[in-house]
Amino acid sequence: MKFSESIQLAITRIILDEYYHLLIMDIETVLRVTQIHQLEISKEVSIDILIQITNALPQVTTMKLNSLSLDKATDPETDELIVFPSTQSINQITKVYLETVSAIKEIYSLIKKYPNMSYLKINSFVNVEVDVFIRNILKKINRQFNPSLRLLCFRARATESDVSMVHTVKKMKTNYTINHVDGFTFLQWK
Repeated sequence: MKFSESIQLAITRIILDEYYHLLIMDIETVLRVTQIHQLEISKEVSIDILIQITNALPQVTTMKLNSLSLDKATDPETDELIVFPSTQSINQITKVYLETVSAIKEIYSLIKKYPNMSYLKINSFVNVEVDVFIRNILKKINRQFNPSLRLLCFRARATESDVSMVHTVKKMKTNYTINHVDGFTFLQWK
């Protein structure tokens, strides 16, 4: 039986740390029959569980997440991310859609752990200033933090999106294209 190239795995329940290994076993069973190319997790997921899931799904190219938790991934002594098993050698994730961002560190950890990501879409920011986020993300990218990332799409209030962000990008003095479509701002660079 030939299966579609766009088979999606949707995870709709919260994955508890102590039970994620059962999910991994279920994924391995499904992978005996077909490959999964899209992953959707409709509840908050911790970065360490996400990495384990994506390590089990090497053919996934597109990932949609409700929100990301770094609570268990951050060392309280240093406020830095704890190193988890690498995803760099096995993942093929190029497109990430994140419904809600509540800390810039969430984006940094996604960019670092998924270096093939070329497209990042963010639907909403909670307690994050968009212009500060844009300035910081572009600085990191310019320092080769993730050379693959070329398109950032986000929804922001018109005043933030049109005024602060445009000024922020102009100050960077690099070649960026800014477009607005259906309430989203698309920031693309070469």
